[in-house]
Amino acid sequence: MVIENIVLKVKADNIKYEKLFVPSDGISGSGKRVFKHFPLIPSWEAWAEFAILDDIIIKDVFKEHLQQAGMFIGIGRFRPQSNGAYGRFTVEKFEWK
Repeated sequence: MVIENIVLKVKADNIKYEKLFVPSDGISGSGKRVFKHFPLIPSWEAWAEFAILDDIIIKDVFKEHLQQAGMFIGIGRFRPQSNGAYGRFTVEKFEWK
């Protein structure tokens, strides 16, 4: 579980976006479509603190899963998990407490 929201050090005024014609309810094939603006942030950096509630999850296992999630799951819209090309991340620094 991530303890707090991640806040990026970017200003909304400086963010470019994609304007896409997508389903208004987020469900493919539902019929009603609208234009929506999706932010494009080509480079970002953030710090996240996780709470691990099961002692069976050890440092090396958690780090490996976090790295794999960055490559194969990603975050945000059109991420690898959804057959997209955005949202991949790398783990640059890792601390275990």
